[in-house]
Amino acid sequence: MGEKDDLFLCDKEASSCVNMTRSPSVREIWPALDNEGARIAVYGIGESGTDLYVIDVASQAMLPLTVRADTSGLHEEYQIAPVLAPAFSPDGQWVAFPARKGRNGALELFVARSDGQQVLRVTELGHELRDYTWLDSKTILIAVRWTDHTLHYWIARWEGGGFRLEPFQ
Repeated sequence: MGEKDDLFLCDKEASSCVNMTRSPSVREIWPALDNEGARIAVYGIGESGTDLYVIDVASQAMLPLTVRADTSGLHEEYQIAPVLAPAFSPDGQWVAFPARKGRNGALELFVARSDGQQVLRVTELGHELRDYTWLDSKTILIAVRWTDHTLHYWIARWEGGGFRLEPFQ
């Protein structure tokens, strides 16, 4: 590992790059910018597993989002699965990401507050998460593949203290 595995932000016009992470023990993958281009969500894979981080572009400060998983089950029952890019909500308050239950369990959707204060499980459908996209700052459209290989769509809406999941109509 080392510098070759760090995340760099490059200015094409100035032909220069800035090392955003300088983390020799962590390999960063799947970078995703917020709507303002001020923060980058990225998975960090290290010896102890995978976590989700947000990097402030201006200060290059790297904030771990998934350390405070609380009662979400993340890191206990579920492990972050960096198979789909993380996604900021339009208002930048949340970052959605997938996690797998156990070693061979279903891929489910989680969200973390972009300030690192909370992690919530959004789905617990027991089927394979295939994709997700924020429709607005409180609504996520989720595609899930059933065991018969059919795709089913769900809507997760923020309501007070959590997300309410319902089939997409």
